[in-house]
Amino acid sequence: GSWTWTDDDGTATAGTVDSGSSSATFSLCTGAGSCGTLYVDAAGSYHGERSWTLLDSSGTALASGVTDMTTTVCDGAVVALDPTLEPTTLEPTLEPTIPQPTSDLVCYTLYAEDSYGDGWDAGSWTWTDDDGAVTVGTVDGSETQFTLCPGSGGCGVLYVDGGGSYLTERSWELVDAAGSAIASGTANETATAVCDGVVVVDDTPSPTAGPTPAPTTPATDGATDDGTCYTLYAQDSYGDGWNGGSWTWTDDDGAVTVGTVAESLEEVTLCPGSGGCGVLYVD
Repeated sequence: GSWTWTDDDGTATAGTVDSGSSSATFSLCTGAGSCGTLYVDAAGSYHGERSWTLLDSSGTALASGVTDMTTTVCDGAVVALDPTLEPTTLEPTLEPTIPQPTSDLVCYTLYAEDSYGDGWDAGSWTWTDDDGAVTVGTVDGSETQFTLCPGSGGCGVLYVDGGGSYLTERSWELVDAAGSAIASGTANETATAVCDGVVVVDDTPSPTAGPTPAPTTPATDGATDDGTCYTLYAQDSYGDGWNGGSWTWTDDDGAVTVGTVAESLEEVTLCPGSGGCGVLYVD
């Protein structure tokens, strides 16, 4: 099963709750007319386990429901709620007003393509902003474009996986608000970190399976001038460790730290590089 958000400019974003997860959070933005339509399909099985809630920017719930529902929102209010209709292009009844973005908001456009025109099969991309909001999507035909916005710190990480087959047919390009391409690639399991319109970590390979050394603590001289580091709390609820799983921290100077959980909890200090950035990957 999956959900689809279509803003009133026609830009579509799709996502799902991954297997093994109980919940997920996504940021959805309206188009120039301040409207958008959310559709939650009824694919797959165990529909009774699924539910969703749509909140506005203040945290107030606007709508909630289960599968096979379409909800249209304009200017922060629900204008249509239909449990049976597929999403359609919105025709606002009121003269739309154009929202004024905050001065610091710089969003990007992801152009994702399949040269054969039959989609990305089981492959997908994931955008994670620096507030922790996650958006997931794929390509169903030959080309799809998506709007990706950073978090409050102006940063986000794009990861393109290598799921499925015919990986050589896939390509993508990340374009800034001025229309300039800032990164591109294929389905080769890469992570691209962007801060304030600048790529700070590009084409970092996903870690491959292998021995998982004990975590090491980076030297403090790799921290930013103000000494800002982070603490990673990695847990295993059963208490028997991650059983071959691991995490990888790559700072923007290219230094890599790898670790795992041996029993129930590990606490590790992670420091960014000279540019103040780093990417955490959990396999």
